[in-house]
Amino acid sequence: MQAQHPRPRPLILGEAPGWLFPGFSALGHINSSVLSRHLKAQGIPTRSARNAALISLAGDLPISLLSDLVDISISTATHWARRAGRDWNAYLAATHQERSATAHQP
Repeated sequence: MQAQHPRPRPLILGEAPGWLFPGFSALGHINSSVLSRHLKAQGIPTRSARNAALISLAGDLPISLLSDLVDISISTATHWARRAGRDWNAYLAATHQERSATAHQP
C-alpha cells in the first residue's frame, strides 16, 4: 500500500549523495516551481538565467523550432527573436543572392 501512495518526506539538503535537490518521491521528478524556489534559496537567479537562455536560443534557432523546443507560442518566440536582435533580412538577402548566382550559371 505504501509503495502505491508514498508519503512526501521533508527535503534535507545533502541527504542523498549526488543530488543537490532530491525529490519527494522516487515516482517523479521535482517540479519546476519547487526547483526554482530551491535555486533562489541558494542564490542562483532563475529568471535572468531563463531569459538569457531564451535570448541565446532565439538568436540561433528559427522561430518555429524555438517555439516547439521550449513549448512557447509562435508570437512569444517572435518576441524573443526580436529581443535577441534577430534580423532575418541578412539571411534572406544572402539566400536570394545564392539562388540568383546558381540560376545564372551556364
